[in-house]
Amino acid sequence: MQKSIKKIVVLLIFIIIAITVNARDIKNINNNNIIPEINNIEDDSKPIEWVTTFGGSGRDVAFSLEKTNDEAFIIIGETSSFDKGGGSDLWLLKFDANGNEIWNNSYGGKRSDFGFDGQQTIDGGFILVGGTRTFGEGDQDVWLVRTDSSGYELWNKSYGGEDMEHGISVQETSDKGYIIVGGTKSKGEGPNDYWIIKTDKNGDIQWDNTYGTYGYDWGYDIQKTNDGAYVFTGGTDTSTESEHILDIGLVKIKEDGFIEWEKVYNKYKRGWYWDEGYGVEPTLDGGYAIAGIARATGWFESEGGDAWLIKTDSNGKKQWDTLIGGIKCDSFTTVKQTIDEGFIVSGWTYSYGEGDCDLWLAKFDSIGNELWDMTFGGEKYEWSMFHTVQQVSENSYIIIGETKSFGAGGTDVLVVKVNEPSIEIDIKRGNGLSFIVKNNGNEDISNLEWNFNLDGYLIAGSSHSEGIIESLPADAQLTVYKIGFFLGIGPAYIRINIDGVCKTIYCYMIGPFLLM
Repeated sequence: MQKSIKKIVVLLIFIIIAITVNARDIKNINNNNIIPEINNIEDDSKPIEWVTTFGGSGRDVAFSLEKTNDEAFIIIGETSSFDKGGGSDLWLLKFDANGNEIWNNSYGGKRSDFGFDGQQTIDGGFILVGGTRTFGEGDQDVWLVRTDSSGYELWNKSYGGEDMEHGISVQETSDKGYIIVGGTKSKGEGPNDYWIIKTDKNGDIQWDNTYGTYGYDWGYDIQKTNDGAYVFTGGTDTSTESEHILDIGLVKIKEDGFIEWEKVYNKYKRGWYWDEGYGVEPTLDGGYAIAGIARATGWFESEGGDAWLIKTDSNGKKQWDTLIGGIKCDSFTTVKQTIDEGFIVSGWTYSYGEGDCDLWLAKFDSIGNELWDMTFGGEKYEWSMFHTVQQVSENSYIIIGETKSFGAGGTDVLVVKVNEPSIEIDIKRGNGLSFIVKNNGNEDISNLEWNFNLDGYLIAGSSHSEGIIESLPADAQLTVYKIGFFLGIGPAYIRINIDGVCKTIYCYMIGPFLLM
């Protein structure tokens, strides 16, 4: 009895100390404890340069964004607004650096046909890959379409068996042929396998290989490596008792298709949780970056999953990884190494943003520290899947996805050009929660709305705060302190939002302390 009373007394003392330390009403403090009063500021920190949509009265979706040789961009996807015979068609749209459409073409037949990826070829034309129900042998086949520089079709080829196949990523090869990654249900060891197809310049198969286990395996992205080989990523079933637990798979193959090495990565190999890799990028140091999802239970709002960025060495050995997300389903799907040797990633988030689901863009430094992230969307549904971000210049990016909140039809393509934000956010670690805001720009900023949320198992305290930073001079910083206290235990997510520029951190709560 005496021991129980002592434990209660110790806990009460601990709580009182936490309240005393955190119950401070100190905010908007810079290094000199002085905030100069600045008036008539016309500039703001919002980094969006322009937003546009493409589409018609039907359903139009984008899955891939690629640069062209003339400083324009192409989008590859699916359209029912501009289809030529029924169902939906593969869609290729070209737009300029200001978001103005140059032309668009669709390809398909009487049934559903769609595109997932493409790129400009050496001769200035385009190679596109996706799936077809109109042409081919089975329920759905891999579809390869070749066009000229204006998007007019030169030829198309389908590949598959009696069941369902997809082609999700394509690259032109050094011999002017093409290499495709996707998945097949007609071939291989399991119910679904990775499928790599190598063709010549006319789309005729030179070789094709399946890779995988006795479970489900699916390939989502293939890229040339720095040494002339290829690397692809996807999801692979590594279960031994038919649990169908998916891990991220990373496989390096030689030019002839033979495996050089293969690796798997997982975060929570138990129960029905799964991990998948959707995008891979060879890095300047000879390694690889992978964008994907971890600890997922589904792709829907009511499910869970965290966005996962992994960096490996040249042999696929993990060097570091970063998880960010909330209590709902969030994922990265594309990763590109930036000019400053950091990483820009795109994906979707159900946890954050304005509506049901939003496009998500995040920037990381070269060792995996998040610098900022932003969401784009309206009150309804937005989604960004597969190859959906490109760096435009040293300080700007374009992200694409689908939108139900904006545009002319049921679903349109959403395109956003974003400049590198001038705001820098850093979280102060330790007792309670506070954060530092720095203005790295050349202009003074005023009336910045801020809020933060702490998602996790709270025993006591507040999980939300908000306020306004009245003024933030150029090249100055200030600290915002959380008012009150919190007590919690277990994993948590911190989300700080300052005028749309955010930082999301996965951490642990132990009492009033945050461990990151």
